[in-house]
Amino acid sequence: DLFVAKCASCHQASGQGSAAFPPLAGNADVTATDAKSMIATIVNGRSGTLSVSGKTFNGTMPTWKGSLSNADIAAVATYVRGAWSNKAAGVTEEQVASAGPVVSSAVGMSVYQNKCAACHQASGKGGGGGLFPALAGNAHVNAADPTAILGTIEHGKNVMPSWKGQLSASD
Repeated sequence: DLFVAKCASCHQASGQGSAAFPPLAGNADVTATDAKSMIATIVNGRSGTLSVSGKTFNGTMPTWKGSLSNADIAAVATYVRGAWSNKAAGVTEEQVASAGPVVSSAVGMSVYQNKCAACHQASGKGGGGGLFPALAGNAHVNAADPTAILGTIEHGKNVMPSWKGQLSASD
C-alpha cells in the first residue's frame, strides 16, 4: 500500500519505471546483497544522473525520512526487494535507522556553488580545457560506493584541493 501511495506514480505499479524514472524491477542497486545503498536513497533522496541497466536517468528522488517512519521505509524497501523479478532479502528498521541523518540536497547545492562550481562549472560539465573534469555523468561520482569520491573531496587529487577541515562531514 505504501509503495502504491508513495512510489508507483514515478516507478510505476509494475516497478518498470518510465522515461524519467528508473525501474526498480531487476535493478542491481535494489537487488544487491547489501541493501545499504538502496536504503540510503530512500532515506536521503537522490538527485543527478543515474545509470540503470544501460539507461541514464536524470531526476530527483525525494527524501522520505521524516515523511515515513523507519518501519514504513523498511516495509517499502522489503516489498521492492522481493517484488516482480527481484529476489533480495528484506530490510529491517535497524538497517534504516543506521542510514544516518537526512542529507540536505539544498545544503549540498549551496556548498557546491560556493566551493566547486568555479572549477567544475554550475552545470557540472567541467572547465579549464579539461583541467577540471566534468562531474555530470562521471563514473567516479556516480559509483555505488561513494568512498572514492569522498576521498577525493577530503584529500584532493591533482589540481583539486583538499577540503578536509574546510567542509564538515555533512557538507
